[in-house]
Amino acid sequence: MPKPEPKYVLDLSKLTRDHVLSTYVGKDGACCCGCSGEHMYVEATRALAGEERGYDVDDDEVNEEGFDDCLEVIRDNAEDAEVNEDHVAVRLGGEVHIAYLHPDFVKGWVGVPAKSCQVFEHPMAGVA
Repeated sequence: MPKPEPKYVLDLSKLTRDHVLSTYVGKDGACCCGCSGEHMYVEATRALAGEERGYDVDDDEVNEEGFDDCLEVIRDNAEDAEVNEDHVAVRLGGEVHIAYLHPDFVKGWVGVPAKSCQVFEHPMAGVA
């Protein structure tokens, strides 16, 4: 029988750039294609983000400040976050703030307890 992977818990109030590949802020209730909001990237993961989505991230899509602002909203409202397999979202003031998780962070996903959105388990070493 294979040995189980170690499990780590991430408190969403401590979500950082290391966990996130891209962010999105847009109108709550609208699609998230970018027509009602903005996808944002950071230079450090720009190339990987382009690979993941299938085309390059343009210069005007790199928005370090907007990226960080979105993460701050999620951290500040962690208790209200919706946690999904590859992203977390907070709906606030008619907007949705989404952090799309880094693929290295998502690998080995073990699930999310229903309505226990403040923490989730993951296999990414070094995060506590």
